[in-house]
Amino acid sequence: PVLSTRWQLLIMQGEKTLPFLIIQLRPEDETSGDEFEAFLRYGDIGENEVVRIRAEQGGLPEINLNKYSAIIVGGSPFNVSEQEERKSTLQKRIESDFVKLFDEVV
Repeated sequence: PVLSTRWQLLIMQGEKTLPFLIIQLRPEDETSGDEFEAFLRYGDIGENEVVRIRAEQGGLPEINLNKYSAIIVGGSPFNVSEQEERKSTLQKRIESDFVKLFDEVV
């Protein structure tokens, strides 16, 4: 597997790095895939340096923050300022999951 320049330098220095956690919310497979590839390309991150979660497919699992160097969250079709009664069940679930995650991060 190809490692990014950042990881190659850290390995040469004898340091172990943790993967990035990429959380995606886009329900369209092609759009989500394009977004994921953009994260890797512009972040100079190798695919083996990340853990990818598609939150729209199954929600957010229990996340141990000590296992990741950073969290990257993609875009979504949702609008948090949308009136509660107009939000889909999926949007409500994802927002609820993120409230729990934010409480842990902050």
